[in-house]
Amino acid sequence: MMAACGYSTTYHAMQILFGVRSAAARSTGRLDVILAMSSAVYFFIECGCDTIYMRSLALVSGLMFVDVFQLGYTLSHSLWHLGGAAPT
Repeated sequence: MMAACGYSTTYHAMQILFGVRSAAARSTGRLDVILAMSSAVYFFIECGCDTIYMRSLALVSGLMFVDVFQLGYTLSHSLWHLGGAAPT
C-alpha cells in the first residue's frame, strides 16, 4: 500500500509538471492504476468487506474511480481518494 501511495505521488507530479494529458502522465498512470487496484484487493483480503458501510464505500469508490457519474477527472479522482481514506 505504501508503494501505491508513493507511486501515486509520482503520477500526480507528472500531471502537474507536464499536464494531465501528457505522455509522462499516461505512462505513469498505467502503473498507478495497477498499484491502486492491487492495494484495493489487499485491503479487502486483510480488512474484509463484511459491513454494509464497507461494501457501500467500495462500490462508491469504484464508481468514482471510473468516473461513472461524469463529474470530470479532478472531482471524481478526488472523491475516490476520500472514499479510500474514509475507513481509516
